Amino acid sequence: MKLSISSGGRHLLMDGRPFFWLGDTAWLLFQKLNEEEALACLDDRAAKGFTVIQATLVHKAQYANPAGSPALIGDDFSQPNPDTSAGAYWPQVRRIVDAAAERGMVMAPLPCWGCFVENGQLHGEKIERYSDFLADTFSDCENVIWLVGGDVRGSDAPGAFDQIGRSLRKKCPCHLIGYHPFGRCSSSRWFHDAPWLDFNMFQSGHRRYDQIRLNAWDDKVASEACYGEDNYRYVQHDHALLPAKPVLDGEPSYEGIPQGLHS
Repeated sequence: MKLSISSGGRHLLMDGRPFFWLGDTAWLLFQKLNEEEALACLDDRAAKGFTVIQATLVHKAQYANPAGSPALIGDDFSQPNPDTSAGAYWPQVRRIVDAAAERGMVMAPLPCWGCFVENGQLHGEKIERYSDFLADTFSDCENVIWLVGGDVRGSDAPGAFDQIGRSLRKKCPCHLIGYHPFGRCSSSRWFHDAPWLDFNMFQSGHRRYDQIRLNAWDDKVASEACYGEDNYRYVQHDHALLPAKPVLDGEPSYEGIPQGLHS
């Protein structure tokens, strides 16, 4: 499959035809499921018509897979686990990515959850070394679209997130790149003009309108435009920007949270 952006800049394409992103946010797919379970998950999602699986390569909630193989040595992003034995972390991730391709599905992996960049654990030279590893592991996977960020505002570490995007663009030039932002935010606020950002992604999030608390840790500050769960308004906003880029809702309200997150 060949993933690209339309000549007018409005649409994601697969093999030259408009591609509809129907994503499953299986953030902990690689950490929570063994290989057999992961393949069963892919089969289930493919049967339901999902086209994209959004998953995190290194997540704050769990650092190893069910076999106990960690993603990193000593929690150091410059030292991805080199183990290639049965059940080893990265070979298993690669097999799952390939299995998604066999089912006609796209994988949208986050290099890591955003907190690792926000707290400085992934920065500077470690970004370059980790990006080298990701390129060596996945650059030949045609079904990969990278997502920088990870439920975090770009303004929390703009230089580092920009470096990750630029590094992935240089080392994985055939892959599209987006940014998964914090709730009720769009990537356009920080990175619309970044040459590595191929499309905008917003997260309309998990709150009712009456649950917004301006200046709270998990809501926008008063100076930011707030569209709540009106996801079409994020689309309208981003479609008005130039240069034209596709835009999609990367995380709407989950079916299990009808009354709002944290409530």
